[in-house]
Amino acid sequence: MNKHIFLLAFLFFFIQEGMSQSFRGGITLGFSATQVDGDKLGGYNRPTFKAGGLLEYKRRSRRKKGTFGLEINIQGKGSNTAIDVPVEAEQKIRLYYADFLPYYKYKFNKNFYVKGGVVISYLLKGDLKLGGFAFEMQEDKFDRISTDLNLGVGIKIQKNFFLQIEGQTSLLPFANIQKETNLFNSKGLRHSILTFGIVILFD
Repeated sequence: MNKHIFLLAFLFFFIQEGMSQSFRGGITLGFSATQVDGDKLGGYNRPTFKAGGLLEYKRRSRRKKGTFGLEINIQGKGSNTAIDVPVEAEQKIRLYYADFLPYYKYKFNKNFYVKGGVVISYLLKGDLKLGGFAFEMQEDKFDRISTDLNLGVGIKIQKNFFLQIEGQTSLLPFANIQKETNLFNSKGLRHSILTFGIVILFD
């Protein structure tokens, strides 16, 4: 709990710092559909969320279309069995990360941009839910630190308000599974995430 409070306090400070002349802050909110490549639960069946803040360099010349920024988000990840599976057959991998995303954003025009970067993720909490029973994540199997590739596009809805669609996938396995189990069939587990959200910028 303390680390979550610390992270939220840091996010607030992070956004406040964005209100300077050279930088601007913002917030990110989104709905994510996730899966784990390497388990036996195919499909983007885990609904979860993304929420956080960003700090972005403000270009002084409008002719310069590229800029750099940093996002810090709480991101849910993992996978589920299909929604219509009975409780006794449920299998879920529930993971929550603090994601640090330094990114480069290129604006084609005032209404559309693309962005990309490498995410450094820190595992805050995780568990497995099997047949309605939850089990704490074994830290010797699931790495605290992992890295993902993030690519996204943004479409302007109105001034400083954007619809953003992102894809995110692991660059390296985030878990070390030594042998096949009822839930896992691969040593190299990797995240795969689709996020539909909004970005609100503060000048």
